[in-house]
Amino acid sequence: MLSSIITKFKNIPNPIMVSLGYIITKFFRQGLGIISMPIFTRILSKEDFGTVSIYFSWASIAITLITLNIHAGFYKNAIVDFGKKSKKLDEITSSMLTLCSIIAVFFFVFSLIFRQQITNITNLPFRLIAFMYLCAITALPYKLWVVRQRFLYRYKLATVLSLTIALSSVTAGLIGVLNAPADSVIFARIFFSEAPLIILGLIFFVILIVKGKTLVNISHWKHALCFSLPLVPQAISVIVLAQSDKIMIVNLLENGSESVALYSVAYNIALGVQVLFLAINTSWIPFTYKNLKAEKYPRIEKYTTLLVAAVLALFLIVVCFAPEILAILAAPIYQEAVWVIPPVILSVFFMFVYSLFVNVQLYHKKTVPIMFASIAAAILNIILNLIFIPIFGYIAAAYTTLLGYATLCVAYYILMRRANSNRIYNIKALLALTSIAVVGSFLIMLTYQTTILRYLIALAIVAMCFAFRKKIISAFAEIKRKKNPSERTDA
Repeated sequence: MLSSIITKFKNIPNPIMVSLGYIITKFFRQGLGIISMPIFTRILSKEDFGTVSIYFSWASIAITLITLNIHAGFYKNAIVDFGKKSKKLDEITSSMLTLCSIIAVFFFVFSLIFRQQITNITNLPFRLIAFMYLCAITALPYKLWVVRQRFLYRYKLATVLSLTIALSSVTAGLIGVLNAPADSVIFARIFFSEAPLIILGLIFFVILIVKGKTLVNISHWKHALCFSLPLVPQAISVIVLAQSDKIMIVNLLENGSESVALYSVAYNIALGVQVLFLAINTSWIPFTYKNLKAEKYPRIEKYTTLLVAAVLALFLIVVCFAPEILAILAAPIYQEAVWVIPPVILSVFFMFVYSLFVNVQLYHKKTVPIMFASIAAAILNIILNLIFIPIFGYIAAAYTTLLGYATLCVAYYILMRRANSNRIYNIKALLALTSIAVVGSFLIMLTYQTTILRYLIALAIVAMCFAFRKKIISAFAEIKRKKNPSERTDA
């Protein structure tokens, strides 16, 4: 029995194993965050806890500015263009580390010159701002290494290291807070939590620099900047958009704090679903890029439709069990937030669908239109929040967010068609599946007061997945299939 299970485990396609490793890591990290939060809120004062939260919000913006999100866009294209194991890619890797280090130094000097103004804007002491830049530059080499491992379908070491970092960060942060003097508890919480990744990042920094043997390459820098700079405003708009709903609820409603608490519960559940969808898309990108390069569009169309159908089933099951999930993660006083969960999670589904279109645009290096579409969607969301939150309360924020992501999905599809006129996806099928997601989620909401009916719907979805299991399995088995002799061996 055990040997049979082990054999089946070994026969799981590598793309699926990469995705599983990524999912496990993300959920493990998020789970540790949920478990550790009550501990830190009891150890830290409200003011200290707030400062820590502010730091991590600003840090996400700093990392985007300093690294230019090279690992998420330009580097993946470089892997496709030059091959997963090529020396050229090693040179690009090391030169990117130098480029981002220069950017980090620039921001540090800029912060020194305008020290008072920046500390006033961020409400953070300068030593935390300086530490933020160190965290940004040491995070990049590890991220570049992980991206390359995924394209190589090597998941074991990356998964082990990620789990180790997550566990050691929480443990070290707790130890640091418990042993720090009262006037240094905030810095101790942040420093010890980030220390494991800083140490690992420095190790990878040295390894990748030595392996690449290229500190400066103006051509690589130029290509990276031309590709990545248009994406920075888009990435920052996404970060700002993630926080704007809560900020606007607080400022537009009399009971803003309570409403934000209710909205945040639903939003955190959606983040868990987003981790799953993001993991699936991350493992799907190498397959998409490889077949775009080989111009095997029917293959992308066939298997992407199956992928979205499988994701749709997962989405509907989560919506079915939203009341139970909420009951596990929150106290009874938060139960009214259950009506926010479906539209927020539906927004995540639209994010997954439009990521398929963005993958094609990034492959063709069409980054400027992505920037404008993302900024426009963020502005639309803010305008809708200003109009509808005062009228309908915090629940309106969930629906304005949904409308914003749906609009962005349509915009990205139009931009994809301009970047590549070939039929890459079966749009009629994707539209049908998306319509099922929208209609299905709202119909399921009507059954939230009827537990048995919800369970029957969930059972029916599981039964359908079981009935079509062979097609789904064969699809992933096909993705595992080695390259044809006509394809490059290093790509």
